[in-house]
Amino acid sequence: MVFTKELSAEMEEYISRQLKVGKYEVIQSEPDIPVTFETSPVIESHPVRFEVGLSGLSCESCVQKVKSALGQLPGIESFNVTLKKLVVDFDGNLLSTQDIVTSIQNLGYKVLQKDSNSQPDLEIVVHNQESEYHRSTFVIGGMSCTSCVASIEANLKAIPGIDESTLSVTLLPPQAVVTHDIRTLSTVDIIHKIEEMGFEGALKSSVDLKSEIPNNATLTARIGIEGMTCSSCVNSIESFLKEQGGILNATVEYDSTQIGIRDILNLIDEVGFSAKLLLEDSFAGDEENKELLSYLKDTKLALLFVIPAFLISMVFMMVLPGNHPINRLLMKDLVPGLSLEDVIMLLLSTPVQLWLGRRFYYGAWKSIFFLKTANMDVLVALGTTISYLFSIYSLALNITFGRHLVQQFFETSIFLIFFILLGKSLEVFAKGKTTDAIKHLLTLTPNTALLVVPSEKDPSNTVSEQTIDITLVQVGDILKVLPGGRFPTDGLIFHGNSYVDESMLTGESLPIYKTKGATVFAGTVNQSNVILIKVVKTGSETTLSRIINLVQEAQSSRAPIQVYADKISAVFVPAVLVVSALTWLIWMSAFEFGFVPISALPVGRSVLLFATEHAISVLVIACPCALGLATPTAVMVGSGVAATLGILIKGGGAALELSYSIKTIVFDKTGTLTMGSPQVTDSQCFELIQYSINSEFNFWKLLAALESNSDHPLGKAICSHFRSHFDNQQSNDEFTLSEISEKSGRGLTATVKCEAGEYNIYVGNEKWIQTNKCDSNSEQYKSMIDRWKLTGKSIVMVGMKSSAIPSVTGPVEGSVIGIIGIADQIRPEAPSAIAALQKRGLDVWMLTGDHDTTARAVASQLGIPPNHIISEVLPEEKYQKVKELQLTSSGKVAMVGDGINDSVALAQADIGIAIGTGSDIAIEAAQVILVKANLLDVLTLLDLSKRTFNRIKLNFGWAFGFNIIGIPLAGGAFYYWGLSLSPMFAGLAMALSSVSVITSSLLLRFYHPPQTQ
Repeated sequence: MVFTKELSAEMEEYISRQLKVGKYEVIQSEPDIPVTFETSPVIESHPVRFEVGLSGLSCESCVQKVKSALGQLPGIESFNVTLKKLVVDFDGNLLSTQDIVTSIQNLGYKVLQKDSNSQPDLEIVVHNQESEYHRSTFVIGGMSCTSCVASIEANLKAIPGIDESTLSVTLLPPQAVVTHDIRTLSTVDIIHKIEEMGFEGALKSSVDLKSEIPNNATLTARIGIEGMTCSSCVNSIESFLKEQGGILNATVEYDSTQIGIRDILNLIDEVGFSAKLLLEDSFAGDEENKELLSYLKDTKLALLFVIPAFLISMVFMMVLPGNHPINRLLMKDLVPGLSLEDVIMLLLSTPVQLWLGRRFYYGAWKSIFFLKTANMDVLVALGTTISYLFSIYSLALNITFGRHLVQQFFETSIFLIFFILLGKSLEVFAKGKTTDAIKHLLTLTPNTALLVVPSEKDPSNTVSEQTIDITLVQVGDILKVLPGGRFPTDGLIFHGNSYVDESMLTGESLPIYKTKGATVFAGTVNQSNVILIKVVKTGSETTLSRIINLVQEAQSSRAPIQVYADKISAVFVPAVLVVSALTWLIWMSAFEFGFVPISALPVGRSVLLFATEHAISVLVIACPCALGLATPTAVMVGSGVAATLGILIKGGGAALELSYSIKTIVFDKTGTLTMGSPQVTDSQCFELIQYSINSEFNFWKLLAALESNSDHPLGKAICSHFRSHFDNQQSNDEFTLSEISEKSGRGLTATVKCEAGEYNIYVGNEKWIQTNKCDSNSEQYKSMIDRWKLTGKSIVMVGMKSSAIPSVTGPVEGSVIGIIGIADQIRPEAPSAIAALQKRGLDVWMLTGDHDTTARAVASQLGIPPNHIISEVLPEEKYQKVKELQLTSSGKVAMVGDGINDSVALAQADIGIAIGTGSDIAIEAAQVILVKANLLDVLTLLDLSKRTFNRIKLNFGWAFGFNIIGIPLAGGAFYYWGLSLSPMFAGLAMALSSVSVITSSLLLRFYHPPQTQ
């Protein structure tokens, strides 16, 4: 219901009547125009749950397409989409199951049915939902390679209540993302399951899938309460909280637009309990440092044993002459067959093997008994244990026979464990560097905020000031931000003005001058003056938090190429165990049957020792970790670099890999290739008096009143033109608009009631006017329209006709009463971006709903060839055009857009790229977001994806090459030519192989965007 001050009494009476029958909503129209919209009582909602199987979805991009389509349907309350299944909760009064099925089928996917003659699975009507899906992220400690990942994933999939089709476990970052029904499987239950597998688990975040629905303001808080002694206390707090407006349940899930976290804590205090907000588990944030410190500590301790072992086994025995006093002392037998050197080396190796090597035993035990597989820990534990036990066996044999028959090599286990610990320390440190981009973003928000109560008379004076923790800030608070300080939350300037540095968001180095009412973002810098802001978003809802979440999700997303590494890793360790055993058997047989003469043995080595050393070398040089790290490290660094350049890659590794294969790129015109701020440049009115419009002012007033009901950019341009040119004019003429409707891609229609009668008004493009028979006077304006189109202007036409009942001779004919030319400036960088993309060999297309002549005029300024223009396309047809290009393109197809009408096309494309200034729905549907709204970033995205994917291939090449060459070398395949590796150096090579892969990925940090002419 829209009304003006003059109609307030009438509206009050109307509202009072409405209160008896239903709900109502009051909003303020954009121009102050006496215009009334009729309303009706709100019907009570009819909750419905619809579960159905899906077919044809092959990746996360397909899931996003379905989500985007569902997000545009009316009445949707929540949904959970997987590759195989769809669960939707919706209002049955606004939507039917067939509507949902049709929207999915329009995307080219199948809805599975029970049989050929049946409808999809029966809908289930629910008033008290029995399930509630959450997507929870858990940090997992203790994973060492992709075998751990695969095993954890398999074990989690076997747990009832977990949606296995959306389950994702990643090595880097070490986490699991689980979609589960919290009413049957809580986050605590999942953590217990992870711990039962032998790993550490901690909750990082848990998001209600309802919050994925646009404009949902529901947040969840974890609150610690002291003083509860029994279940009665629990019931009292729950009951009290549920009585408060805005709290949805007592876990606590609340509506941030109605109540804030500080209010909730105060409410609990009022009941007589002490409450505090529980932050995310510290394990989630500290695990990386904890792991690094643990490895460094063990490495330092191992070094204390390595130094004397190195001196004894390497320096004294190999450098000093045999008759040197030190060597004579070390070789002196304490008992026959047992020298002082043997005892010292036994004492040095035992604590290293059994104490510092315990982590490898635990990892191997966990892998075999919990995960039912073998990982890197198995290889290390087996290799070092064989070295240690063989040396003890040698001592026992020598003592038994009273002479030195077999040489011990305790130093091997000492050096092996030290080198592996050192390599792991370097690996963890290097992995930490891959998340530097996220760490930097996390430091941008201050930990505290200055909460103030401004004076009502003079807002520059404050009644009180209080420094509070940033987690306690809530919507509606007034915060003071000092010069040089960062804004703690998203908000609107309440008082004052200042220059704001938004370079961390936009990349624009020049500060922006902002005054009262302007929007500011968390993490940006207030440069010049003290200002007060009113908080509109807090915590995870701020723009900066959403960016961080997007980057984190991207970094944890697997690239499709990772599948090959996972398959190889699954059989890698068992294969290495077989090769190691064969190595021992082959060498023993070769010497036993005379294929290799005994004289070929190194001095002081027996056949048994020689074969055992080579078998151990094979065990410890094999490195599955390098394979597992090849893809995720490059994806993490690449997506982090992209974020610093203002490119958010929501699709993660999959989006990077697909971007590498793009051959065709489609641009929406309005708001993408153009600035998205169209302005009225020309207008002409006709026959206004015929429809009782006695002035140009009244024409624009009527037009602005109608367009205020539309979000279309051209409609906003018309409203803006009215405000800037006619705002100070007055008119006594009044009219009422009713039955307003909008036809997407065509225009608006409404019924106008005034003193002279009742008319139908139509505002839109030429086809809309022609469809509604309002072009009887087309000869008056046709040549004018053609001229405007040739200059690239969009045409908006206004037609009217009498709303009288059509006669038997045909429909009532109407006339065009106005034509408006609207121009949208081409983005300055658009021509150079298009030229650069074409130079790279990409097919560049322009897709628009505008008239073909206008589209061609704009395309000619951009350098897009005429045969690459798709014009006069309705929003619902855009995705079909993208689909057609996918069928004809030699590679992948990308779509760049910004509006709601682009969202389905963005979802349909192999890669959807949304302009950061675009609509929320378009951004949700896209896999890549250009924060700076700069089209040159499309070029940067493609170039960076190419560099990242090439780096992944290089990493795989190194990881495969290392094992293909290293394992035969360690096994003695090149011994004939004097090339071989002792176990200690094989262990060092293995440790450094992972570090080299991570270092290779880290080189992406030096990436620079391509330069355009």
